[in-house]
Amino acid sequence: MDGVAVFKKLGGLLWTVVVGWLLTNRQVFGGLARAVLAAFGGWLVSAGFIGEGDTEAVAANATSVAGAAAVIVTAVWSWVSKARAAGQKKEGAE
Repeated sequence: MDGVAVFKKLGGLLWTVVVGWLLTNRQVFGGLARAVLAAFGGWLVSAGFIGEGDTEAVAANATSVAGAAAVIVTAVWSWVSKARAAGQKKEGAE
């Protein structure tokens, strides 16, 4: 077995372990996400950007807000990755 194959096997194993750990601790991460949203909402209220009633509406829809944030982050990550890959192809062609 060459080094690349070993690295790929270890990477797959590590990925499996990490995903399994995340799934078994999803309640912890859900609580962490709620805490971060609550802190962010408190900051928005204290800064005067929104009212207290608005934060209650966001808290009631926390799952939707987190899902929208995840989609936005994924889209930005994809765009940046493609831009970097295109830049590397151009450098390699020269």
